[in-house]
Amino acid sequence: MAATLPTSPITLLYVSSTSSSITFEWTEPLNDGGTPVYDYKIYWNGGVDNDPFVLLSDSSLGLTSFTK
Repeated sequence: MAATLPTSPITLLYVSSTSSSITFEWTEPLNDGGTPVYDYKIYWNGGVDNDPFVLLSDSSLGLTSFTK
């Protein structure tokens, strides 16, 4: 059977922040689409409608947390 798209990660949580960093954690998707999820991409747009999204992280380690 061919793999399908996984569902979105769940329980995205803000963990902490400083003046120069922020940390988030999340739980792996309930449905991995038939193959383990090893890649999460984190994007940021600064909260302004016309700002483009910027890739902050492209983790291929299967991590479920991010600090920038």
